[in-house]
Amino acid sequence: MPHSSLRSDETYTLPALPHRAADLEAVYSDFTGDVEATSGLRGKAMDFTRDIIINDPEVLKDFANGRLVSIRVQPDHPDLSKLKRLRLTGLEVWAETRPELSDMVGIDIISSTTFEDRGPADRPQFTGESRRISFEYQGNQPRLSWTGAADSVLPTPFAEWSVTLYRPNSIPVPEALRLRLVGKALA
Repeated sequence: MPHSSLRSDETYTLPALPHRAADLEAVYSDFTGDVEATSGLRGKAMDFTRDIIINDPEVLKDFANGRLVSIRVQPDHPDLSKLKRLRLTGLEVWAETRPELSDMVGIDIISSTTFEDRGPADRPQFTGESRRISFEYQGNQPRLSWTGAADSVLPTPFAEWSVTLYRPNSIPVPEALRLRLVGKALA
């Protein structure tokens, strides 16, 4: 049987891959459960919501003028550092303006293809498809832009997120750009 050595003192047997999606999801769940049980990732499962606030004047000016801006969420971000095994189930992003915008605002957010995670001793990286999420809102009330419930594999928040305004072409410079991360973690 094939083996994959994650650490020099541990080996895990990889199962044969099934052809049906439901069977593949069950194998993935068993595999990740086995890894978590032996990797030291222990804690109480919980839902989390954290806001990453961007208030750099140059970034806000670029965003307001319809230019692409990047938001990098690092594994050691202080608002996320006490949580383990973070997985996103939802994501929102919006501009906070005073006064509120009366017209519809459209924002695209695109993830990079490289995601990071936090392991017990390292920061593993993995590659996946980028996610493009487009949504619209009015005023300062965002609409939930993406929920991962239909996805079989949920991404970590630790990636570079590219954000751009697509409707209207420009807005007054906002006070802040807010990225809301919603997900599951171990406390």
